Amino acid sequence: MTEQTVMAEETAEETLDPEDWESMRVLGHRILDDMIDYLETLQDRLVWQHAPHHVKAHFRGSPPAWLPKTRRDLPRVRPVHTPIPIRK
Repeated sequence: MTEQTVMAEETAEETLDPEDWESMRVLGHRILDDMIDYLETLQDRLVWQHAPHHVKAHFRGSPPAWLPKTRRDLPRVRPVHTPIPIRK
């Protein structure tokens, strides 16, 4: 290893910042819009209802081996957990 390589490795910093701030901003706005849409119709829904059979079936067995990493993964998660339709 050269001195430059060692110095580059020492100064490389891990970050939790998104790679693309604009995509993060768009996703954040979409999440906020979904929350407000949900709250807007809250009074029109029952206080309690049993989970539908397809939701219960989704949680039987082992948890998924993957976690959503991008907004493209959200449709695989949201429809099971919330009754809110996904906007395209």
